[in-house]
Amino acid sequence: MKASADYLFPTMDSEIVSLSSQFGVQHLNSVALKRNGNVNPVKEGVKHPFKKLSRGDRLRMRVATVIAVLRAGAARHIDSHPGLLLIDSVAAEEMTANAARRLIGELQTLTRELPELQVVFTTAQPELVEGLLPEDHIITSGSEHLF
Repeated sequence: MKASADYLFPTMDSEIVSLSSQFGVQHLNSVALKRNGNVNPVKEGVKHPFKKLSRGDRLRMRVATVIAVLRAGAARHIDSHPGLLLIDSVAAEEMTANAARRLIGELQTLTRELPELQVVFTTAQPELVEGLLPEDHIITSGSEHLF
């Protein structure tokens, strides 16, 4: 397992940093994904415990990590995910509209890369998906609750 991790993780680490930055994590220099699932970030040259990051940075890095892991598995023909990714309240945690649209766009790209994957996410900001997702992929409600 260690040899496999040593082979796979550097590529995933790079993708996590790239995606996290696109999603609005600022000053992220590197991450070190560990076999126990920990993501050890370095911001502005200083190691930061994941739990000490802002809620928004933790959310963005979690989504970036899931995307990186799914892509690494697909590239190696390892289908170890259940085929469903649920994300509640995209952009709820101190995320700019541009970063949220990049995150949503990346999720859409991921579903094109992995057609067996279904992604469901919620947002209270419908403008984030306008013109970004096909209309038949959007479920909205004019009332307080969808169901």
